[in-house]
Amino acid sequence: MFGGLRQGFPQSTAMRDYQPEVGGIATDTIPNLLAGFVADRDRRSTDRRSSLMREMTNAVNKHGQDFHVSPPFTAEEATPAAAEQWATAEKQRLDAHELVQYEEQCRNAATEMTSAFRDDLLHRLDDAFTGIRATLTELNRHLADRQFHGRDYFSFKALEAPTHVT
Repeated sequence: MFGGLRQGFPQSTAMRDYQPEVGGIATDTIPNLLAGFVADRDRRSTDRRSSLMREMTNAVNKHGQDFHVSPPFTAEEATPAAAEQWATAEKQRLDAHELVQYEEQCRNAATEMTSAFRDDLLHRLDDAFTGIRATLTELNRHLADRQFHGRDYFSFKALEAPTHVT
């Protein structure tokens, strides 16, 4: 159907001259473009692989420093498969460690300690402010009877800052 339309469709000379170039595009240009795309993909893949290997090596080294362990392989032997096998065994070892059973107790103790510290601090601050109020009251009681220069009386007053009032 389409072939018949094309045959009967009048073509310009420019279009007739362009038809051989279309064949060149299919046989030369497209394979060259594909080769460029493949080379670019390979380069990006190599770059990404190098980046991932650096990240993996850094993570293994950090784990070793943080937990004082050394992996059973060198940096040159650190393939993803070797690192995965070691990391899986290390995770199983850590999950089975006896201290895991105390994790919840430790978390609860930390919460209780923080709460007790906060309560103690608040009580000490409240006691300090109560002491300041008592001192000011006592000072004002003594100043109430005293006249300065025959006409002035003094007293101290504690004001709460509006930004700190609850």
